[in-house]
Formats: sequence, C-alpha cells, structure tokens
Amino acid sequence: LNDGSSEMTYKLAMRIAGLAKISDEFGRIPSRVFDEVKKLYSYRSAIVHGNEKTGTTKEIKLDDGSTTYASALAFEYLRIVLRVLLENPKYLDLKKIDHELLLDFEPNTASD
Repeated sequence: LNDGSSEMTYKLAMRIAGLAKISDEFGRIPSRVFDEVKKLYSYRSAIVHGNEKTGTTKEIKLDDGSTTYASALAFEYLRIVLRVLLENPKYLDLKKIDHELLLDFEPNTASD
C-alpha cells in the first residue's frame, strides 16, 4: 500500500466533493462525488501503472445502480470543476477549499 498515493486520492476526492457543496451543477451529494472521484482515480492509476485489469474498471457503477464509462464521468467532473473554479477563483488556492468548504463550511441559509 502506497500511503502517498492513497493520500493524494483522498485529498483530490475530498476537495472535489467540497466544490460540489457550492454548485448544483454536480447533481450529486458530496459523499457520492467523493466515492465517484475515488473510483475515477483508481481507473486512472490502473492505466498509468499498466494494470492488466484496466478493462474491468472501464465502466464505473454509480450509486443509483447505473453504469457509465470512466472517461465520460471524468470529462463531466473536469468540466464542472473548471466552471466552479472559474466562477470562484479564490478556490484555486487549495487551502481555501480545505478551510472554507471542508472545515468551516456553513451552508447558506436563506431567511425570508
């Protein structure tokens, strides 16, 4: 087990899940985003490291029971993350994601 790799996967998944809190475009709850990003990273690792079982991870099973191609899901997340970051450039600073969205996040509450 490579702790550095596991930590990188965890950080990436957490930060993207944090961004999901501020954008309805994800269409998923942050915990689901976290799980799907981890699956995508696993697929990426299989390709990069030449794992012969890459074909078994080409399709990702989603929480609703459906499946999608890893590449399609990765492009979807990339598009959404880029849009969120363009609309909220302060989150280009990873510490802001960590502190504002993960540690100190308080959802906006509309008071009428």
